[in-house]
Amino acid sequence: MKQLTPIALGIALIASTGIVSGCSGNKSLCLPEPITASAPNVNAGAEITVSAAPARCNLGYDEQKSYSLLLLSEASNDEGKRLPQTPVNSDGSFSVDIHVPAETPKGNATLLVQGSPFDSCSGQDSCAAYSVSFIVE
Repeated sequence: MKQLTPIALGIALIASTGIVSGCSGNKSLCLPEPITASAPNVNAGAEITVSAAPARCNLGYDEQKSYSLLLLSEASNDEGKRLPQTPVNSDGSFSVDIHVPAETPKGNATLLVQGSPFDSCSGQDSCAAYSVSFIVE
């Protein structure tokens, strides 16, 4: 049985518990809306659309805001596949077609989004990753 890297294990744990995204502690922290995937399953080598609706608060994003994307697979020992950055609207909404590389192992996968307020929770806050999970077939 393959052993998961610490990053992949953490993301897998979050995904397996059904947590979409969340933060506790600082109730005034403005966070983006949860990310959704266009389908629960995707074939390796195909595309899946991931998106988020506008935030219900002012995130303070400028017109040049973008998120970094990292595709993680539970079945892989690597550090994930870095994908092209995606532009984000000033209201926090975005939609992007993600090409799932043909070599992506079958099984549970998570798209980790970096560059949002979820990345900067303080010591008193407990934040889940800003991510969406799906199954690669």
